[in-house]
Amino acid sequence: MRRFLFAAALIVAGLTPGHTQTTDLQLVLAVDTSGSVDERRFELQKQGYVTAFRNPRVLEAIRSGALQSIAVTMTQWTGPALQVQTVPWMHLRDEESIKRFAATVEDTPRRLFFGGTSISGAIDHARTLFPQNPFKGKRQIVDISGDGSNNRGRSVNNARDEAVAEGVTVNGLPITVLEPDLERYYLDNVIGGPGSFAIAAKDYENFAEAILRKLIAEIASNGDGTFTRLAKSSGEPQFPGLNIVYLAPLGNPAQAPWKHIVAHQTEGPEGSARNGAREQAKNPTRRGVTLWVETDGTVYWAVPETAVPTHGDGANRSDNKFVDNSATFRKVLKDNTLGVEFAGNFPDVAKAPTEAQRRAWTILVRVLQERYDIPADKVYAHNWIDYKDSRYCEGCSLGEQARALNYVPTRLRNKTF
Repeated sequence: MRRFLFAAALIVAGLTPGHTQTTDLQLVLAVDTSGSVDERRFELQKQGYVTAFRNPRVLEAIRSGALQSIAVTMTQWTGPALQVQTVPWMHLRDEESIKRFAATVEDTPRRLFFGGTSISGAIDHARTLFPQNPFKGKRQIVDISGDGSNNRGRSVNNARDEAVAEGVTVNGLPITVLEPDLERYYLDNVIGGPGSFAIAAKDYENFAEAILRKLIAEIASNGDGTFTRLAKSSGEPQFPGLNIVYLAPLGNPAQAPWKHIVAHQTEGPEGSARNGAREQAKNPTRRGVTLWVETDGTVYWAVPETAVPTHGDGANRSDNKFVDNSATFRKVLKDNTLGVEFAGNFPDVAKAPTEAQRRAWTILVRVLQERYDIPADKVYAHNWIDYKDSRYCEGCSLGEQARALNYVPTRLRNKTF
């Protein structure tokens, strides 16, 4: 019987018996079901996870990984010895598998009700689930959501430290409706490991937005700090899934003035990004941009990151005449905005970016956001700040893609919703 149940679990997860697969991430979602969580709050919490996983941003984040897949399970927890795995390990790699996971969460009833709040017990239980996972993840994360501090069982600090010693990162999603200082408590006592962070929800009604932000940050980052260190490094760093040709090496990002990112499209044929970047390198401050993206997805970093090419000053004209740029008027300018040019929409200017360009942008925009601490709402399409051409909306699909990914740079992650 035990062998049959194990085989059935593998099939639910998306594997056949005897087969294992490596993923970018193993993620345990540990959900608070203690006495303070009444039925309404539990349903809001559960539906928050369902809504978050059904958001297309999650699939975008998964596809940004080297292996483009993650393994996820869910548990409910309350007292020191009261935990239960309610959703088995499942392999998320495409829209169908994500929908299946969300449906499973939605159909799973509450299994625990009372017993105190033992975050330490939840962490200890979550650690036991990783060896049972048929998927071998490059990273292991325990994601604790709850509305109270540890009041049962052993020290939460000891539980966290032991998990971190095993290579597990503990992240937190404190719900501060009952304990206003709970976010500080999670930051000081619960989270741990390289790249760990907490994102707080003010109440259960805001839980879905908070968990979506948290999932994006967990999935899209490599979690061990390597991505951040690489994004902040000097020289000519390369990133998995992205090919960058440096015509000028990187220096110290703190010396660069960039606060915004604008996606442009140029009406040139295949090869024009490469040629445009080379011409830009000869005269860094000429009309143009810092980065150029070829139709095959190759990125050309054309000039030193402290150089200021002439672009973006369209925000100084046509104020609200063709597009509502009241929020960016005389604010999103060449002096503070990093330009990225996508080539290839010739002879049809309305032609969409290539699939290779979109894949490259998924990684590149995160690199730029992480390097310069730029949030997703500071990524723009050209047409959002300045009207250009009635035949098409320049950069709009790229701007929408970046906003949908909604990547949160490491330095900006501890935020309340």
